[in-house]
Amino acid sequence: MSLISDLKDYLRNRQLDCYILSEAPLILTSFWYDFQKNLAKLEKVIPQTEPIWFFFSIGNYKSELLVQEIKAKISEIHIKYPLYNFWFMNNSQEEDNYFQKAGLNSIFANHNTFLDENRYRIMNVKKKYDAIYLARFTLVKRHYLAKDIKKLLIIGTYKPDEIDYYNSSRAILDFATYKAKVLGIFITNYMNQAHVGLALSDFEGAMYASSEYLLSGLPVVSTPSLGGRDAYYRDDYVKIVEPDSRVVAEAVYELIKNPPDADMIRAETIKIMNHQRQSLINVIENIYQKAGTKRNFSSDWQRVFIHKLGLRTRIPFPIYRSRILRESRVLQPKK
Repeated sequence: MSLISDLKDYLRNRQLDCYILSEAPLILTSFWYDFQKNLAKLEKVIPQTEPIWFFFSIGNYKSELLVQEIKAKISEIHIKYPLYNFWFMNNSQEEDNYFQKAGLNSIFANHNTFLDENRYRIMNVKKKYDAIYLARFTLVKRHYLAKDIKKLLIIGTYKPDEIDYYNSSRAILDFATYKAKVLGIFITNYMNQAHVGLALSDFEGAMYASSEYLLSGLPVVSTPSLGGRDAYYRDDYVKIVEPDSRVVAEAVYELIKNPPDADMIRAETIKIMNHQRQSLINVIENIYQKAGTKRNFSSDWQRVFIHKLGLRTRIPFPIYRSRILRESRVLQPKK
């Protein structure tokens, strides 16, 4: 097997979708879905003789009923893993209220909070597009609502079972400039070529692209939605409109005519991010204190923080890659 094949295997096939925030005490973060998928494998690589804390991003919107199902699943998991401690980082205040009502540990810390703001910037470039829509071609994204925007850039791929939706959307938006993929480090370049960012789904998670627009200084046109992306929205630079293509277009051109200050948009977004990050830092600081740890997590945060907390994204530097749990790495108990 070639070195390249070995590297691909290391980076993709064997990772367990958990990022290590602290080794002593052992504190991990993951998406709730990924944790459940990898639970049997995690058992083999993390100590079972000491308390472990998991902090979960929850992904898509969770209703009160789904929270009750999560609670039941946790009760089931605790039978076999009594030393596991679970915290949920919720994308919206509504979801956080559901988790707290169910008696689960939770904080309001939208997963967009963990975007690395340094990857996005405001650039002095010519605006080529009235709007940009960064979204996978899946039914919930409702691309057709952008059909009345004259100069449109759409970026996104699709899964095999989404080919019909992709084809129909591309036919409706045949006038638009289309790119299937853009490397994450370059996405801000394309956002800066547009006046406005679009968020047109009615139901999903917090939608990373929504906050990526804002960090790039773009105002946003959104439809009403469940999932938490509006945690970053302010009336000064976001228009939430009904899901009608003509109304969406009108909102876009109103923002082009009266553009909000790009630096203000970015600064306000980072302010919200820092506030929600602090919620996580405070909880882990409390865990440190109860564990008798003599470190300060506020200081550790500067060392461990990485884009999206290393989850479902490429990790460029070995120092951070070593914090992603893998099947081949067995963690030893720490004193």
